[in-house]
Amino acid sequence: MINKNGAIIWAGPSLIDGSPIALILTGIKYPSHNLKTGDELQTWIIPDNGVSPQDNINNGNDYSVCGNCVHRPYLKPKQHCYVKAWQAAHKVWQCYDRNGYEKLNNKIIENNPRIKFTPLRLGSYGDPAAVPYIGWYRILKHIKKFTGYTHQWDQKFYNPKLSKYCMASVESLKEAKKAISKNMRYFRVTDKLDRNKKELICPASKEAGRKLNCINCNACNGTASTRRNVVIVAH
Repeated sequence: MINKNGAIIWAGPSLIDGSPIALILTGIKYPSHNLKTGDELQTWIIPDNGVSPQDNINNGNDYSVCGNCVHRPYLKPKQHCYVKAWQAAHKVWQCYDRNGYEKLNNKIIENNPRIKFTPLRLGSYGDPAAVPYIGWYRILKHIKKFTGYTHQWDQKFYNPKLSKYCMASVESLKEAKKAISKNMRYFRVTDKLDRNKKELICPASKEAGRKLNCINCNACNGTASTRRNVVIVAH
């Protein structure tokens, strides 16, 4: 049975290591109930190797979609990525693995107005930079609002065109300065709140009182915005 709530945007070799990966879009028929983000279209970047996202995390094969992200549990067993890969990402993988999604096409776009009017999240799981820009462009050309993050912003394969859509994920002020030197806005994770004048506290965070969700804030939209950079306490 075909799952009409999603579609395959692109599949091919990862820019990180050349392994096969797939980019999948979900939420095109039914709204998301994520309280933090609000109703966004979701995109999932998964290894296309017949193995579940969680098993790929456990054996280190998530590198093809997560690259050098410092939050990969395989690198630091006590480190925890905020994405619970055994939940939504697993269901997306299961559907993809049984050929349950169609490839994104004009008919799907025309029949699903949510694609044009709902904000998009680049990389609900996986790093957006693993996918060639042409793969992203297949969906981004239809999107007006978006949020995105990448840990691969300082890698040789990184395509600067993604900087319009993605924040540079950084873990220190030193990294933040380097991201700025590359004409990027950044999203900084810190152990304790130490915001500077060029940063705003993530309005969806506990420390900011959860004043806004992601779609109502829309600050994490790369250089499409001229707003301040964003900082959050690790959670």
